[in-house]
Amino acid sequence: MLCVICGSNAISGMSTEADGGGPVRRVTLVVNPVAAHGRALRLGRRLEAELLACGITVVRRVTAGPGAATSLTQDALAEGMDAVVACGGDGTVHEVVQALAGTPGRLAVAPGGRANDLARALQIPADPVRLARVILAGCTRRIDVGIAGRRRFASVATLGFDSAVSARAERGVWPLRGRAAYLAAVVLSLRNFRPPEVEIRGECRTF
Repeated sequence: MLCVICGSNAISGMSTEADGGGPVRRVTLVVNPVAAHGRALRLGRRLEAELLACGITVVRRVTAGPGAATSLTQDALAEGMDAVVACGGDGTVHEVVQALAGTPGRLAVAPGGRANDLARALQIPADPVRLARVILAGCTRRIDVGIAGRRRFASVATLGFDSAVSARAERGVWPLRGRAAYLAAVVLSLRNFRPPEVEIRGECRTF
């Protein structure tokens, strides 16, 4: 399970369980400076100012490369922070989830990436003023976490064409962002995509 701070009306279509949570007074803000061409970095700076104005102590940490967000989250847990705010895209959230899943630590998502799938499901606002209020309120729910191999995931796991499109969008598609980047990635991926052979094993049969 994963404890998440979300909008009070979340979450549609996701398996959730209300959790009492508690006051949020100290957070670690994990910022991916390259997410969405610097969008997360700008959002992180504005959000930090709003959180401080709300009386929340903020320890701001900037990732230096792949895997850094997981290590920074482990540090936050060791320091007893009330929550970890993942400021970046779904990739940044994914790394934070590796350390938070199965612990009492709470996740808050600051949508600074291209797609921000989990943030949309959690009804998290992109406006830093409203987002700071959501974090301060600390409305916490527990959501299911999946496992693929050794990796945990909090939204979706894909393979085949969907994965090829995501990988192409992650590498960058010209200066495009958000939905436009993924639509362009769809077109580019169609040119060379070859369906993979997949074997699915269950208790009763193998496909």
